[in-house]
Amino acid sequence: MRTGGLAPDNMIQQLKKNGLRRAVVKHPLTKKLTRIPLKINQNYYKHFQYNDHFRPGYDLFREDWDNVILIDGCRYDIFAHELKHTGQLTRKYSQGSSTPQFVKANFSDVCRKDVVFITGSENMYYQYREDSEYEFHKTIHINENDAFDGKFKSGELIAKYAKAAAKEYPDKKLIVHLLQPHYPFFTSDGEELLNIFSKYGVEMWVDGTKTTRQEFTNAYVENVRYAINTAMELAEQFTGKTVITSDHGHGLGERLTPMPYRNYEHRPYLYTRELLEVPWFVPEFTERKSVQSDPTDGDGFISVNEISKI
Repeated sequence: MRTGGLAPDNMIQQLKKNGLRRAVVKHPLTKKLTRIPLKINQNYYKHFQYNDHFRPGYDLFREDWDNVILIDGCRYDIFAHELKHTGQLTRKYSQGSSTPQFVKANFSDVCRKDVVFITGSENMYYQYREDSEYEFHKTIHINENDAFDGKFKSGELIAKYAKAAAKEYPDKKLIVHLLQPHYPFFTSDGEELLNIFSKYGVEMWVDGTKTTRQEFTNAYVENVRYAINTAMELAEQFTGKTVITSDHGHGLGERLTPMPYRNYEHRPYLYTRELLEVPWFVPEFTERKSVQSDPTDGDGFISVNEISKI
């Protein structure tokens, strides 16, 4: 067992038992010290560039689409390299380097009664929604976990609900929030690959053992492949113009400015190419969707037993 700030063996074993394969920073001072480089870099970008969000980034509701599949934390360069499907691919810049920034910039005070929003993220449904006060025709939060011993949601699970929503609401725009390629990382068959615990890019561990930059990158790339395949399979089921894009990118060990530590995360207010540059991919389609607005149809938790009722 490596010493110097890591949790004892019994704590790591307990974390494994709970399905969270991660080591933790033990000493409070160590925890505070790891925050200093992050805070310096965040203040640098906020002071010299944009305070609240990256304003040159795309505005989701000013773009032209019938359906959006939002894959979480996907870099443009990796997406472009791994994409094997035909369609039109361009790069865009997100308004934030994290999901809360993206939601605040794009969803704040949005009232769209022609949109159905499907997400498996509790943060997206509770915290971010409360902060941004968005309202759609219907918001579907998937209250079910199927991956990693019932701890997380797979792409197939969310796609299942999205397909049902497309049939139930054929005259509504869809926003589907897939949780991949955000970690924990999935393999192409939906099994766990790596669940990284990285504290502000300073230390990176798997099962209490430090992993390498290449191992992390390989896991992320495979997770991007998984996200692309899931999104494309879903897009083929939709009517109209579908866009596959992302809320932000992800660090793969690039050094930040002005504190040059290696970044393996996507913290807010870090306006770098790796964290802001995202794909905007439009698969081939034959017809547009006929869309209309209707009064709100309510929202809330949806269980597997209610999938036919949405």
